[in-house]
Amino acid sequence: MSVKLDDTITPIVSLDFTIKVIWNWPLVALKELPNLYAIVDNKFWFDFDKYAIFKNPEEDLKDEFQMYFRSKDSKPPTVPYFIKNYTNGTLYGLGSNADINTFVFECVGVDDAKWETVIEFQLTIKPCYYKCSACWNTDYNTCLYCRKGFYLLGSECNDFCPTGTFALEETSKCSTCPKTCKVCAGKDPTSNCSVCNTGYFKLNMGCYEVCPDGFWGDAQDFFCKRKSSTSLILMFL
Repeated sequence: MSVKLDDTITPIVSLDFTIKVIWNWPLVALKELPNLYAIVDNKFWFDFDKYAIFKNPEEDLKDEFQMYFRSKDSKPPTVPYFIKNYTNGTLYGLGSNADINTFVFECVGVDDAKWETVIEFQLTIKPCYYKCSACWNTDYNTCLYCRKGFYLLGSECNDFCPTGTFALEETSKCSTCPKTCKVCAGKDPTSNCSVCNTGYFKLNMGCYEVCPDGFWGDAQDFFCKRKSSTSLILMFL
């Protein structure tokens, strides 16, 4: 093919060139994407290597393609509001309780001719276990904070605090009893203990290593007993 340039003034110039028409081959999907899940009120971050997902069959253009994510059937193409980044192989965001649902996404590979290859997958925003007000997973023992009426011990929210602990209503947590107490209702070992640990003496609602003045520790039943007036007189003789 040639083009002749003639302005009627200067000598005529001819330019010869060749147009080569080649077939455009779309990107090839190398694998399916797994369905993803995220936990409510927890940031999620998924990274994908576009070269592990798509391949450009045109060898001389093998690196010339882009990849991004979008919601299926969205017009114009977009993502839910809680997705903060969806380009360059990264899917990042933070879902709330209002977002608990399953969302259908498309991973889109776009070649140099703007042809698209699409892989469909799902992202599910899951709630915490019903006793948890905040968590890092959906299991019963992945709680960070508890709903009112439940008490956190370790990473589990309990209906009741187990033996050796007591409930702190203001924080919805279980706290460890004083070392002298087996069953307690607070941190004061002299007024909050209903059952003592082995080797400690019981007096009213307290547990003691050594009974207070005016009492002696009975090693048979481990109760503090009031000293008789005779024994008190002998003490001061």
